[in-house]
Amino acid sequence: MPRGWYREAVVEIKTKRNRRRYFIQCTTWRDKKQVMFLHTHLVGPSSGYSVRRHVKVKSKRVKLSAPRIQADCAKHFNAVDSNDRDSADYSCSVRTTRWFLRIVFWLVDRVVLSCFIIVCSLSQDNRGPKEWKR
Repeated sequence: MPRGWYREAVVEIKTKRNRRRYFIQCTTWRDKKQVMFLHTHLVGPSSGYSVRRHVKVKSKRVKLSAPRIQADCAKHFNAVDSNDRDSADYSCSVRTTRWFLRIVFWLVDRVVLSCFIIVCSLSQDNRGPKEWKR
């Protein structure tokens, strides 16, 4: 497949209880490597979007067609990086061969880090108790 090729597929899911409709889209795009996005945001066709990429042979950037979700992913990717970085820095996990314990430790890590972020946010905004600032 050439660089800039992409395909999109949408699935509609209806709930039985309240008959709400949800749409999930899977988008595959070939940049240097194939990238797949599974998303519920920006569902629909992505015609007319492009990105500029550097190619080794040419001195200028080349314009490639791209799906809409790629721009959204690039915009918010820093949040994913900081989350991964925080989980690597502040981890209470214990190495074990039991798979269920790994899941439990991962959940504990996520809960503790989320609580820490909430407390820091409340102490900076002066919405929480004053002793939280200490």
